[in-house]
Amino acid sequence: MESIAQTLFYLAFAGQILLLSWLLPRGIVQRMRAVMSQYPPEDYPRLYPSSPEIYVAVRWIYGVANHAILGLGVVLLVLLVFVVDHATFADDGYISEAWPAAYAFLQYLPLMALSALEFRQFGRMRALAPQTRRSASLERRTVFDFLSPNAVVIALCLAAAAFVMMLAVDELDGAIWFLVGTGFMAAMGYWHLYGRKPNPHQSAEDRRQEQDVALHSALYVSIVLSLFYMYIGADQLFDLDWLDALVMSLYFQLIGLLSVWLMLHRLRIEDVDFSVYRDGPEASAS
Repeated sequence: MESIAQTLFYLAFAGQILLLSWLLPRGIVQRMRAVMSQYPPEDYPRLYPSSPEIYVAVRWIYGVANHAILGLGVVLLVLLVFVVDHATFADDGYISEAWPAAYAFLQYLPLMALSALEFRQFGRMRALAPQTRRSASLERRTVFDFLSPNAVVIALCLAAAAFVMMLAVDELDGAIWFLVGTGFMAAMGYWHLYGRKPNPHQSAEDRRQEQDVALHSALYVSIVLSLFYMYIGADQLFDLDWLDALVMSLYFQLIGLLSVWLMLHRLRIEDVDFSVYRDGPEASAS
């Protein structure tokens, strides 16, 4: 069983390396390159509140950072397979879940930095936006305009089950962290639904599509979070330590698929209204 678990983990960790440090970043870089190519600064000035060279530099740095982390992951995989003595590294003798968790933290750092820069650019857009009266939709949307009530109920039931399971196995710290994680996802969903529109030029339809993707992503991630903590509870009951590293690696890959991949797949460039970034009357945002 131990050898099977190790083999499955090595395969999963190889998938984590490729997915989070190559496939998803490659999709983001291609999207950034396509936007600049199809919608250049001279024709869409409102899309570039900073110098265009800055966006090229950010894209290059983001790509280099992910390639570096990709190379580190390959080295780490080789060490885990051929060098590291897991019996002395972890108390239970199995592959420690700290390996995929610590590496996933590194893998998500470039994405977090890119997201922070994106919000900074939105702030510059608001500062530079013409102070004109804009029309806005007065329709007050609720979460059920985007999400199925059944899906929300399932997510709430799983969250309740995970919380109760944490308490049942005397994992009070785990229960608290689960509430923090679930609360964060709920807060993100609320902000996307009712918060101020970050991009001042974004059309109403694009905003609605972005909200739809964000709310579905938050729902799916919260479900995965509940299932992950339910596994932690099951681990305490049935001694599943041999699966810990494998589950941890798959968990972070699911987070990437349900956030980055979902965004790339659902928010396609060809469906975005870029006319709002032109100068002139046709650039008025809805």
